[in-house]
Amino acid sequence: MPALAARLNDLGILTVRFPIETVADLYYSIEKLGDLFGQKDAADELESEISSGLEEVSIRVAGQPRVRTMYVIWSDPPMTTSSGSYIDEVISIAGGQNVFSDAPVKWPSVGYESIVERNPSILVWPRSDGSEVTMKYVQGLPGWRDLDAVRNGRIIFVDAERFNRPGPQLPNVALELARGLHPDAFRKTGL
Repeated sequence: MPALAARLNDLGILTVRFPIETVADLYYSIEKLGDLFGQKDAADELESEISSGLEEVSIRVAGQPRVRTMYVIWSDPPMTTSSGSYIDEVISIAGGQNVFSDAPVKWPSVGYESIVERNPSILVWPRSDGSEVTMKYVQGLPGWRDLDAVRNGRIIFVDAERFNRPGPQLPNVALELARGLHPDAFRKTGL
């Protein structure tokens, strides 16, 4: 909200805005906040924890076939994510292939025909507290019920708060998604 930031600056209140659209943006924001608050060591440590956590997930699913995945931001009209977004990066880290990674904008609205044509194997569906969205609900939605993911019951319902806002929990988000995409890779050792 540039107008609010300008007004606060006019009142002598420093405002800072950080882009948070990619994993690199998250690292940049942590680094800058560490600088602003004199907590460079803590920021470096947090950045390292996130990076190593994401690397662990990536290693865990290495060699697994990529799972054709769609992240459903909104169902009517359908909205998803494309390359250049942190969700696309997390899908890749977790062993998925975002079926809309080639869309021209980071958060595209897409048509049902396009979704059916790309036919994802798994849908990742964020829900907030109190959400009524269930497998049965999605199976009853026109257009959605024609997808292999829906017919085969391959919908991963995730916590919207954790998945839609990149932050220190990003390695756990990637791990949760990897477990949903590649359950066999995690059954072997119990992680």
